Amino acid sequence: MLDSLSKRQKNKKQHKIDEALNKGYLLIEKKEYKQATIELTLAQEKGSDAICKQIEEKFNAYSQTNNYEAIRALGLVVLKKRQNDFELLNTLGNCSRKLNETKQATHFFRRALKLNNSFLKAFYNLAASMGNVDKYDEEVSQALTQFEKAHSFFLPEYLNDRIIKENLSFEDTCAELKIAIKENWRNRSITEGKLILQNDIFNLGLYALSQKRRDMALENFKKLKKQNSQVPYLDMLIALANALDRSKIKSSIKDFIALLKETPKDRYLNGNLGLLYRKDGNKLLSCKFLLICSVLLEKSEGFFNIAALTRFADNVYESGKFKKALMLYKKISLEIDDIKIWERIGELHFELNESTESLKAYREVQRLEPESIIAKQKLAAIYSLYLDMASKLKQEKKYQQAIVIMERALTIQRPPDLLEDTANTYRLLRDHKRAEELMDEYQETVSKIEENILEAERKQYIIKGQEYMKKKEFALAIENMEKASRIKLDKDIFMLLAHIYKKLKRTRALQDLLSRWTQTQISGPKKQN
Repeated sequence: MLDSLSKRQKNKKQHKIDEALNKGYLLIEKKEYKQATIELTLAQEKGSDAICKQIEEKFNAYSQTNNYEAIRALGLVVLKKRQNDFELLNTLGNCSRKLNETKQATHFFRRALKLNNSFLKAFYNLAASMGNVDKYDEEVSQALTQFEKAHSFFLPEYLNDRIIKENLSFEDTCAELKIAIKENWRNRSITEGKLILQNDIFNLGLYALSQKRRDMALENFKKLKKQNSQVPYLDMLIALANALDRSKIKSSIKDFIALLKETPKDRYLNGNLGLLYRKDGNKLLSCKFLLICSVLLEKSEGFFNIAALTRFADNVYESGKFKKALMLYKKISLEIDDIKIWERIGELHFELNESTESLKAYREVQRLEPESIIAKQKLAAIYSLYLDMASKLKQEKKYQQAIVIMERALTIQRPPDLLEDTANTYRLLRDHKRAEELMDEYQETVSKIEENILEAERKQYIIKGQEYMKKKEFALAIENMEKASRIKLDKDIFMLLAHIYKKLKRTRALQDLLSRWTQTQISGPKKQN
């Protein structure tokens, strides 16, 4: 009897465990992850080793998927039994990163490192998480390999097309650069000469920095600073020159952090800050900024300088590799908003028969330069292309496809004939509402065109009337001014005609003019008969 009672109690307990387990799995499928964790934890705590193994198997199965919330929910349950498992903590940290929960990710990575401070995966993942870099595990360490042998700072290019000869000594190179400072600016305009001189001073400072000659570098950079020079990266280079004195590294790091607030995606700033932290012994922050630099370099084909990337893109374009060139120009457009880049993107899309994308690019050109002749010409060409495409589609009775092209054409130009043609095509598709909308616009457009024609005609009459007035040919002046007034009588014409009629003592004509003017003021300007 006691055995029977014990067996029933055991079965009841097992039933509750199974119920919690199944409920937990069901909640996972329903995406109710927090409640699922509670149910599965209950099943694991009260169940046997077999239950724990079953939950682990479920966790391993989900780990092969992209359901990061489910992986984390199951992983948290497993973690209760494997609290010293730093690999598991690393996995949970990566799941949290995928879910944009950086604070929790940091917690898991730091727990993993506390258990094993030489566990590099967690260390690198923590650095990637801090830098908001979308790389994981081996990807992170692989991204950092390019910087392993980087002991010198990443420096910008020399200016004035200066090329440093590698076979010269430091003294001879400095002598050449100093001669350039003395001579290159001569026989130039004041503005051009000043720019050339500052660029040459910059080159001497940059060369001195590359050779770790701190005092010479600072002397030249500070000279430019006093002149309010706009040479690139001057503040960064001063901070790097200061950092050649190890006691000034922390101060230079502060300068870099301030510069990064203005341009957070600059490759030079992130890369050099990573190197400064390395020199300061802060490996974690060094990895963070070097990883950010790595991602930025991936986007620019390894070029630190966008100008260098642009030159590379130009060379690719000139070699006829249009698809690759287009990819490069698009990368450049994400970082600089330059009209020449958008023109090239528009041109390449057009060459590749991608008219819609070409249209978008030339709209960007117009955003930067509304009166751009190139954009107007290219958009006109795209417009003509759309009309040809729509015409062929209509001939083939492919009205649905034709209407899409016609609507695209209308985003470029909206002449009456296209509005009417598009409306008629919509009628064929039985979309009468859109057809009516376009016909209303058609009527408005035609009316505006007619008004503009009349206004142009009116202005010509006024010009002729004023010319006759100068010649004192009043009869012809009156004739032209009256013709203008019949189109629209405004204050200027009224005053001119009133002056002439008064001067010529044409009382009846003046009274008629006053009557018309009074009527205009009551009813508003309109075409007169």
